[in-house]
Amino acid sequence: MADLRPDANGQNRPAGLGGDGRLWVFAYGSLIWKPEFDIASSHITRIHGYHRDFCLHSIEHRGTPERSGLVLGLAPGGACRGVLFEVPARSALQAVADLDERELATTAYIPRALKVMGPHGPVFARAYVCDRTHWQFAGRLSIAQAAARIVGAVGRYGPNEDYVIQTVKALRERAIHDERLEAIAAAVEHAMAP
Repeated sequence: MADLRPDANGQNRPAGLGGDGRLWVFAYGSLIWKPEFDIASSHITRIHGYHRDFCLHSIEHRGTPERSGLVLGLAPGGACRGVLFEVPARSALQAVADLDERELATTAYIPRALKVMGPHGPVFARAYVCDRTHWQFAGRLSIAQAAARIVGAVGRYGPNEDYVIQTVKALRERAIHDERLEAIAAAVEHAMAP
């Protein structure tokens, strides 16, 4: 299973779960503004080798099979600034279960342990990376294509536009600038204007 990795003692543990029982989670989208797990601390950090993009068709949370929306994924290449959450050991395993239930509603994401800089040095954080071989992978769309896919899509968690606006707002509040997301949000807001 992609989620499990051996620790120093040869024991398999979920990605992001440290030997001390704490869980580290790298948030790059809605987890920033809606984490839904206990947080001991949070830190702005950067991962290398992946970038954030609206590259996954959403058929459940922000769209339907008949009218898919778009959600964020980590795609290979570049770098991504986000939030590193520390989950205390007492609630780490429950957080993994809750995160998997939320993020793995379909199999478009793969849980991975990605190396990031924590508050006291490097840690391996649980992150949900897009599966580029999955049929929900949309690839890199133009700004106009992404906005057209987002506007009007509604899923179990509400309108796709809300997801975009909330995510960009959360990034701005943490002084994380993402030029592409800003451009997509602007195109979405323009399309929604009366």
